[in-house]
Amino acid sequence: MADYNRDEMRRQEKRLSEAKKSQQIVDSMRDDTEWPQSVKIGEKESKTIDIDISDNLFLKVAKAAHERDITINSMINNIIKDKLHDLDYKFEHNPKPQFLAENK
Repeated sequence: MADYNRDEMRRQEKRLSEAKKSQQIVDSMRDDTEWPQSVKIGEKESKTIDIDISDNLFLKVAKAAHERDITINSMINNIIKDKLHDLDYKFEHNPKPQFLAENK
């Protein structure tokens, strides 16, 4: 004879243990130092990356930054943003001509 009550108790115990595990994961994420404690609207998120460039290229960037009266970091950020924008444009506007055929 089947013991339905025992089966239901096992299912509830399994759900409870899974809930405890997921709560432990959430708690460990909250304790992490990288977890955002607060979010300010309009604030841009930034990351630090290392870029290896030649001395000649660095001098060109430094001179261009000096001409614009901005820091080298700001100049590099502007260059990266501009090039990413150009990539988006190239993706949307294919430079290769397309043959358009009109079928009637």
